[in-house]
Amino acid sequence: MSSIKVSFTQFIKYTALNPNKRLQHVHDIKYKKYKDMYDYWGYARNGFVRFHKKGLELDSLDNIVLQAPPNHRPNYRMAINNYKKFLKRNRKIEWFKTEKKYFFFEDLAISVGADVGLKLNGVPHFIKFFFTDDGGATQKLDDSKAQLMIQLMKYALHEQLTTDSRLAIINIRDNARIMRDNQKNKFTEENLILNFHNFIKAWNMV
Repeated sequence: MSSIKVSFTQFIKYTALNPNKRLQHVHDIKYKKYKDMYDYWGYARNGFVRFHKKGLELDSLDNIVLQAPPNHRPNYRMAINNYKKFLKRNRKIEWFKTEKKYFFFEDLAISVGADVGLKLNGVPHFIKFFFTDDGGATQKLDDSKAQLMIQLMKYALHEQLTTDSRLAIINIRDNARIMRDNQKNKFTEENLILNFHNFIKAWNMV
């Protein structure tokens, strides 16, 4: 049984951090400081899923803004407006159920699941929403980070995938642009495995 259990978000944040900040991040995870942290984008993520699962009207997304704390609402308004752009670009959308799975690597277990399953023009997409870690504008999603996230999803969710399935990230800040597996970086898989090893080493050090 794996002795190190972390979430998808915790692990991906580790891979994106400056090396000088990685040990502190792993330390915070290991000693449970994360359990009390507020999920800045929780209302938006859950609201998007509920919107698709229940087949709600487009205007219902505006109610998500009202659920957020007042000081978060400008960022939430940006996120809602951008997600509406995604919906308008993809008129034929159908929700489907997905399952969260653990991916195991040596002593490491990472909980991985799509935020939502959507058929876009008939093609099933397993989708993660990317906002930012802190609600601000500091975290940007480049292609290499997106492909690392997609590769981890591919490892964990392979039993749910069919020959026509696509794995994708919706970059909410960037006009809800969808980023799919493009296989441009031939070292994506090797980089991910290297991060698995380094995370385990960091865990054993703190």
